[in-house]
Amino acid sequence: MSNTRAATYAEMVRSEIGRLIGSLDREPESKTYGCFDREFWAWKFRDFPITMLQAGGYVLAQWWNRPIPRNQEYHHPRVAEWIDGAMRYTIGRQRPNGAFDSVGPYTQDHGVSLAMVYLLAGCLKELGDAASPETRERTMEAIRRACRFATRSEEDYAFVSNHHALFALAWRSAHDLLGDQEALHLAEATVDQIIAHQSADGWYGEYGGPDPGYETLGISYLSLYWKWSGSTRVLDSLRKSVEFWSHCVHPDGSLGGVYGSRHTGLYCPDGFERLAEQVPLAASVAAFVTARLPRANAVTPSSSDSHNLAILLRSYLDAWSVAVDRPDEPPTGPELPCRTFSGLRHFGDSQITVAGAGPYYAVVNGKKGGVTRIFDRHEESLVYEDAGYRCVSDRATHTSQLLGLSTATVDQSAGTVTVAATFGELRQELPTPGRFLVLRLLNLTLFRHLGMGKWLRRQIIRRLVTAGPIGPLSLERVFRFAPTSIEIRDHIFRTKPIVVRELHLERALTGIHMGSAKYFHQNDLSPQPEAPLPDLSTALNDDGAIDYEFSLNWEGPGGPKLAPGPLFPVTVHRSSLTP
Repeated sequence: MSNTRAATYAEMVRSEIGRLIGSLDREPESKTYGCFDREFWAWKFRDFPITMLQAGGYVLAQWWNRPIPRNQEYHHPRVAEWIDGAMRYTIGRQRPNGAFDSVGPYTQDHGVSLAMVYLLAGCLKELGDAASPETRERTMEAIRRACRFATRSEEDYAFVSNHHALFALAWRSAHDLLGDQEALHLAEATVDQIIAHQSADGWYGEYGGPDPGYETLGISYLSLYWKWSGSTRVLDSLRKSVEFWSHCVHPDGSLGGVYGSRHTGLYCPDGFERLAEQVPLAASVAAFVTARLPRANAVTPSSSDSHNLAILLRSYLDAWSVAVDRPDEPPTGPELPCRTFSGLRHFGDSQITVAGAGPYYAVVNGKKGGVTRIFDRHEESLVYEDAGYRCVSDRATHTSQLLGLSTATVDQSAGTVTVAATFGELRQELPTPGRFLVLRLLNLTLFRHLGMGKWLRRQIIRRLVTAGPIGPLSLERVFRFAPTSIEIRDHIFRTKPIVVRELHLERALTGIHMGSAKYFHQNDLSPQPEAPLPDLSTALNDDGAIDYEFSLNWEGPGGPKLAPGPLFPVTVHRSSLTP
């Protein structure tokens, strides 16, 4: 193997493939032979198997068919039988109308149904003649039925770009396997939708904003589609996405996080490897991030749970396949912004601003209340981050970080970013026996009707993911970026009479439901300088407003120092306060 990045990808898959295989019921006489949901078939902690975990079958088929050094499963006949069993189990879960359920009975999910089309077709392609004739015939019929269902349904609770990119791959796979021309038209129409929804900034939408973690998955799927189609339009779209996304890579090899719409730091490398020859910046990304993967600051197969394991393993296997025959040469693409960018760059559609100076690199999201992550360039380390304010009042819990409740203005000449934010209700919905009973009753009744099921799904997503009711507080946050310092001034004021019990500036806070957030990153342990906080709640109750100011200063040895206190003049509109 001549490419060191390919060696890194191979090792990351090799070290985790046993965990994937261990999640598969491999006993042919078992009722759940072929199921990848170990929580269901082994522990029996779940009453219904998660269909998307069947993606493990496609990953196992890829691994079985890749001559990677020390791959003991390579073309092993018993592994081929396991893959065959996984395909048959998946097909056995299909509804009479062609739909596949997602997480409960009769959920009949458009996206999961198309995902199974892609995964089943991929298994057939990888297995080739090793797939039994009976399984091949049953699989092709299952794909036909799932496609027929998908033409009568849609994913309408939000526009999630990485989902639609997977749908395009599914339609394209159905065309290639079945010769279905309508499927090809649907694939092209789906890609048209993705490009139409692409931001002027370059990012692909994920629940209303950019999410750097899921952007890597969208780039992965779309780059596969580009390889299939050769479309210059798709390549141009990907080039814009990579250019935006490159600003979300940090000096320590981490990416995204709290300033993303979904709070994630997933890293799928295959899209950047696939684009490397056409998009030099993608080659720079692949070289920079992969060299820092051992620092464990991006979510990789080793740090994910079962729900993202197969998704990430597929990407790392594809990255190996692309990179393995490439000469191991130093990257010649442009340097990433986290290393060399100087000044402010504001992305107007997302309200994200990146700031660079000699000692630091920072990212601020003005649509999320000015949440920020700040890095030391020389040490390649995280030195400060905050996820906004959390306020516990006599009514509810609110936060300043919810997407879409704030705006930002940038003054390039002064080096300032000013964010005006409204607090929104912070909901942490948890399952309870009562709620689960209600959900299962709905599954077994109203979800049987496709129209009612779609309406209920929209209500659940809105409750869990979108912003809650507006709260009784507002925040004005001002950043000033100087050559050797970053100054932050927060002005919080009541907009309605409330009694504040707690008010904290949080380092880590996820204000929405997001299963792919909160994975462990090594930089979670990075020491962060803290200024002594005044009693914010008392001051807010007494005066109706508080001011909190501090700075990070890189002057002198030993890294940045945090200092509290008045720093710079800001106009405060006191007339907006509620006494």
